[in-house]
This record gives sequence, C-alpha cells and structure tokens, in this order.
Amino acid sequence: MPMPCRKRQPDLPRKPAPRQLSPYEAEQKARLIDRALHILRSDFPPAINRARSLESQGWNAFAYRNQSACVDDLKECRDSLASCTGAMAELRRGTPEYGDIAAALQPTDIAILDSAMGNFLVTNQYLSVYPKEDAPGDAFENLIGPKRLALRSAIR
Repeated sequence: MPMPCRKRQPDLPRKPAPRQLSPYEAEQKARLIDRALHILRSDFPPAINRARSLESQGWNAFAYRNQSACVDDLKECRDSLASCTGAMAELRRGTPEYGDIAAALQPTDIAILDSAMGNFLVTNQYLSVYPKEDAPGDAFENLIGPKRLALRSAIR
C-alpha cells in the first residue's frame, strides 16, 4: 500500500542573525558583566549572610532585652541590601542596548528579599517600641513568625 503523499510545508522565514558586536561593544559588554558579577559575588553575599544572622538571632535580642541594637543592625543590613539593589538597577538602566544583560539582571528575587527584610524590620521596630510584659508566650512568635519565615525563604 503506497504511503500518502504529504504536502511539504513552506519554510518559515528565518530570523536574521544578530548583529555582530564591534570589538569596542564586546569590551563594553564584558565590562558590564564583570561589574554585575562583582556585585553578585562580592557585595550581596555579606549583606545576605548578615540578614541570615539577624533573622536567626532576632529572638535572642528580645529575650535579652537588646531590641534597639537588633533594630539598628536590621536597618544597617536593609541599607546594605538596598545599596546592592540600587547598583544592579543602575547597571540595567545604564546599558539599555544590551537587553540580554538587562533581562538577566531583573530584580525578581532581589525585590522579594528587599520586601521581606523591610517587613521583618518594621515588625521588629513595632515590637521593640510596644513590648507587652503580660502578653502570652506565643504572641511574639505569632507577630514575628510570618515575617521571619518570609525573610528566611528569601535569603536561601
């Protein structure tokens, strides 16, 4: 039994090959990548490690009545993270001609981390200003717990 003949589908128009970068443009793009990698490798890790430490030690700050120092440390950490985030945003804005690099530097995870750190800080500030001596033992954990978990998942 002969095979039915299939019609050949026309070739789809091919996308033109991307324009070849000049040596100058290639050097500029390499420098941009180097700056982004420096921020990601050198600037973010200390801030993220500090956030991890503060997240895990936050309970002790309240247990030993050292909330104001903890809040100050959280503010410093938040500012450090914001500085890193700002540097990444500046790289994205400064080189719109390299859309592939700008897309790779999109702040999705960074925005989640920034939001989680801010919420954790605000909750700690609230709890340090309005301590309730007669509050039930689980009241602290009910207030700080969700913020702490959000920060913990953002810094992993």
